[in-house]
Amino acid sequence: MRRQLLGPRADLPLAGAAAAPRVDPGAAGGDPRSHPFARAQAVRSLGWCADPTGVEHLRRLTSEDPHPEVRRSAAKAAERIVGYWTFYGEWDAIARSAARAFAAAEALADLGLRTFAFEVTVRFGDAGGGEHPALDALSDALEADLPPSGFDEMERRYPYWFAEAQALEAAGEPAMTAEAAVEAASAAGARGFEGRRFLRKHARGPAERRRAPLR
Repeated sequence: MRRQLLGPRADLPLAGAAAAPRVDPGAAGGDPRSHPFARAQAVRSLGWCADPTGVEHLRRLTSEDPHPEVRRSAAKAAERIVGYWTFYGEWDAIARSAARAFAAAEALADLGLRTFAFEVTVRFGDAGGGEHPALDALSDALEADLPPSGFDEMERRYPYWFAEAQALEAAGEPAMTAEAAVEAASAAGARGFEGRRFLRKHARGPAERRRAPLR
């Protein structure tokens, strides 16, 4: 698959790219709908790893994941990986020259990697600064094609995703006594978590019981 993706560049070493972990962002918590924020973050990380072996999986997520933000993030991550390897070894030069950034962005756009091409115009070409009209025009054209966010205004804010957890933390476990918490602390799963959380919150029980058990 790497040879099909990269052509003659397939034999280049993976210097400059991290090996992506074998994770499935679509299976968080055993339910692909469980936490779109976390899954979107996971696929972005795969994109920054630049491991070409992740492209096939990311492309599958662009059509199969139930949440639009995960699909959008997966498409961007796949583009970033393919784009990185398309100009492997040239990024330092591209970053130092607006002319090189413009040429690279044009080539990436021609390959259908328009989201990554836009990123190149902004990150390396300083698009919008007015010093390079052709690059600015290209960046504007690419920006018009960017896919919209899959999150609404509230969902784009980090605190939105942690409000439930914060409320749980503040509420504690009213039905749990200190004795029950000590007994539950060594249990696996949610019961053990609640027991340890109670003990940490109230500084009760021995220190080893307030920590997650080693298993």
